[in-house]
Amino acid sequence: MNSVPAAPTSPTSAALPVHRLLRAHADRHRAGLQLYAGCNYLSPAAAQALSCGLGAMPAMGAPFAKQQPGTDEVSALEELVESQLLDLFGGAWAEARLPSCTLANAAVYTSLCPPGGLIATIAARDGGHVSQQAEGTIGMLGRRTMGLPFAGGRLDDAQAAAAVAQHRPAIVMVGGSVMLQPYRLEQTLSAARDVGAVLVYDASHVLGLIAGGLFQDPIGMGVDLMTASTYKSLGGPPGGIIVGRHSAHAQALRAQVVGTWTSNYDAARLASLSIALAEARTFMPAYARHMVENARALAQALHGLGVPVCGINPGDELPQTHQLVLRCASPQEALALSRLAEGHGIYIGTCSVPGDAAAGGLRIGTQALTRRGAQAADMLDIASCIASVMGRSAAIDVAAAVRRVAGRLGGFHYGYAS
Repeated sequence: MNSVPAAPTSPTSAALPVHRLLRAHADRHRAGLQLYAGCNYLSPAAAQALSCGLGAMPAMGAPFAKQQPGTDEVSALEELVESQLLDLFGGAWAEARLPSCTLANAAVYTSLCPPGGLIATIAARDGGHVSQQAEGTIGMLGRRTMGLPFAGGRLDDAQAAAAVAQHRPAIVMVGGSVMLQPYRLEQTLSAARDVGAVLVYDASHVLGLIAGGLFQDPIGMGVDLMTASTYKSLGGPPGGIIVGRHSAHAQALRAQVVGTWTSNYDAARLASLSIALAEARTFMPAYARHMVENARALAQALHGLGVPVCGINPGDELPQTHQLVLRCASPQEALALSRLAEGHGIYIGTCSVPGDAAAGGLRIGTQALTRRGAQAADMLDIASCIASVMGRSAAIDVAAAVRRVAGRLGGFHYGYAS
């Protein structure tokens, strides 16, 4: 009688080098304070969805018209995510397959602006993102840029409208890496309409606030397209979205999505995004409010300790978003302070300071710590740590203070556990 050979024993992966890196990363964030404005934490449920088998399935083409068979679940997921995006942000159509907002912006440029055409954007010195610059994505794609006028660190709506009317760009893009207050866009929007320009709002940093009803609503204001990253204040997995009002734009963009900017893509990311969008529908009104409350508490505490906080309105000294920018003497000083803070377990990035090209900035976002349960009292202790690092208050044992604050933060808030 023939015996059935025993199945080979499967090795485990526990000793692989990658697991040491994963444990080190988890330990770093458990013991530190993540204040970088461009990141967030996934909920346990959203993180779990990233491991679903959909990520290994190729699925090229429109929903239910894929080149590959056996992908109906991917098609249904694409339609589900589109409906969730429209429910949260309005519009007539949405695209979520692009892996970053930089690629979403690039698809907008190449679909709606001819080679050599002009795009009006926010300059890097005023807080614009690299994907909006001649030195970045726009220049690489062979399009030209013009900077929208700023005054006192704010977009000058009247002057921007005049510049649009004079130079007649194909695209007018607002939104950037530094978002300290809403834009005044009434005149700019009207001028863009008059010259036939497409008005685009990059909402990457404030997407969660928009979903929570706590910030200006780009689609409701009348912009043509909203692009955004899906992590940051929204708290989903990394990726890019486009939400639009007009079917002609949808046709032009989707003609490029498959075959130009993607072929196959990671559909597991859409599964995770779907959970994040469901969380936003349920939790974001409270979460967004808590982010801004923490930013205000941190700003007031830093101001009281002599730290120069940019973007605070005269008379009320309250931030209007979850972001803060701390003014430094130079970009070199800001970078040195960022690295010093990192050595103590505080993670803060650098940025330009709108309205002051010579200064350097430290950019803070409260979205990640708010998801860990940080409260206003924690912001007071964090302010003391930052002020000490910046030499604005008496020296303290910053690393020990960071560990104490981090030790008080437990669990996960504003999301699904499973």
